[in-house]
Amino acid sequence: MKRILFLGLLSLFFQWECLANVLTFGSYNVENLFDAKHDKENGLDKEDWSFLPREASGKKEACQKLKSRHHRRECLATDWSDSVVELKIGQIKEILSKGRVLPDFLGLQEIENPQVLARLAEKLGYTELEITKSLDARGIDVALLYNNKNKNKKVIKK
Repeated sequence: MKRILFLGLLSLFFQWECLANVLTFGSYNVENLFDAKHDKENGLDKEDWSFLPREASGKKEACQKLKSRHHRRECLATDWSDSVVELKIGQIKEILSKGRVLPDFLGLQEIENPQVLARLAEKLGYTELEITKSLDARGIDVALLYNNKNKNKKVIKK
């Protein structure tokens, strides 16, 4: 009887230990989280013109070159600014944290660059970030946010 009780308590201990180490994962498409600055990579312009202020240098000319009339009009009409970026980041935080705890690891799609990712990470409370370098002409990438529980530091600005 003592053995059964001991084994039962031991199994409960291991179950609790396992439950304490559960990791959660999430994924979210942020749908074009761009900053309000024009990016160049390897001397080439990224096609991020739609996500710039209306009066940004070179925007009007770049938008006029778009083949699709719809995209051309959208590009010319969009007045993307730092305040719009902050609003979008705030909305993403509201959606992701509404009534739930954020996951340990959060995969994100359609992130423009490490700088805007770092702003989102800070707003969400994540301390670590990783981002890919895709070949997409607009410069959008996928990213991962997580917290390193063994470190006590601020978000790394990559």
